[in-house]
Amino acid sequence: MVNDGEASGVGHSPHLLECEGMTVYNVMEEVVHDVLMQYKSKLQLGCNCDRCMDDIQALALNGIEPRYIVKKEYGPYVRAAHEADHQGATNILSTVIKAASIVSASPRCAEKVVTTDETAEGTPV
Repeated sequence: MVNDGEASGVGHSPHLLECEGMTVYNVMEEVVHDVLMQYKSKLQLGCNCDRCMDDIQALALNGIEPRYIVKKEYGPYVRAAHEADHQGATNILSTVIKAASIVSASPRCAEKVVTTDETAEGTPV
């Protein structure tokens, strides 16, 4: 059973997977969220609504190997070890950038991205 927390993924704590009395926590959800929030202003996102942020995180997490732990309090240790690995941190940033580019190019939210080929009214030039 998955504990969703809040409806919106942007400000929520990562999911906990409960199976037969054991809780499993993917530390990478928190890492990807933090990287996205840290570089959000530099990513030139077409939209930064909750849906697009969730889509970026989900797409990035699908490209990153999960790091599961049983006790959430061990999360900072796993994060510290991962952040000390400069190549690993670079790979995560690269994956988040790619995910942001894909979502910005084709957002699935209600927001319409106006490209340089369109006027402010939304009609093709």
